[in-house]
Amino acid sequence: MERFQLTIIIVNFNTKNLLKKNLTSIYKYTKNLDFEIIVVDNASKDGSKEMVKKEFPQVKLIENKENLGFSKANNQAIKISKGKYILLLNSDTEIKDNIFKKMLDFMEKNQNAALISPKILFKNGQLDQVVRGEIDLLSAFLSIFGIKRERYFLKNWNPIEPVEVKRIAFTAALFRKKVFKEVGLLDSDFVIYFEDADYCKRLTKKGFKIYYLPQISLFHFGGASSTFNYEKTLNHYICSLKLFYQKHEAKKYPLFLNLLIYFGIEILRLKMLLGKFFNPQKRLS
Repeated sequence: MERFQLTIIIVNFNTKNLLKKNLTSIYKYTKNLDFEIIVVDNASKDGSKEMVKKEFPQVKLIENKENLGFSKANNQAIKISKGKYILLLNSDTEIKDNIFKKMLDFMEKNQNAALISPKILFKNGQLDQVVRGEIDLLSAFLSIFGIKRERYFLKNWNPIEPVEVKRIAFTAALFRKKVFKEVGLLDSDFVIYFEDADYCKRLTKKGFKIYYLPQISLFHFGGASSTFNYEKTLNHYICSLKLFYQKHEAKKYPLFLNLLIYFGIEILRLKMLLGKFFNPQKRLS
């Protein structure tokens, strides 16, 4: 039953201070909108849960006893959400105006839009690549050599009007709730990384439309929950990349090509580990 216009879902893992900024900005700037916030805490040890209970008692808090990952945690909240629209929002984001009302207004005026994302900016003003290219045989092969093939994000691509795209990152992703009923929940086999690519692929196969809204923006600090254990996080990245390729691409090609891709992805793992060795500040985001 829909009791709110919007449900905002935030998955948190040891980002107490950023989460506090996030929640403070939402309550400060979100006006003329009936919304609920659900925070899913993945067994944080930094006092995040206590902070939410003390300073934001109106927030619904799900306390997991272990880190269930991004997809499972979001699915927990989606199942109990009571909003007509559902926003998956990173804990390390911050808004400066009534952005969510603007996003809902767009959805109301564009009934063919099932999923949208605003422009995402890092705090230094640099553009975050929220619009991503599709992952196919060529992009997977090129990634082995560190080449990103972004079909829908170009270096100088800077539209000023809403544009239909094929894939967005779920930094601040707004869905119609009915989408989850028709397409299903996030695939929980993706612990972290590429769950967005998987869901966008599933969504567009059903004929749903995805839009990028460059006239609306929010700030993203980036990589806050993925800096604690580089090797573990990298393993999730590599496993998720393999899973996505196996799920959506492998069946299109002969075995020898797929083996080449899987081998190449392991080479990519090695390159990224070496990169971390030579640059200890390097992180996955």
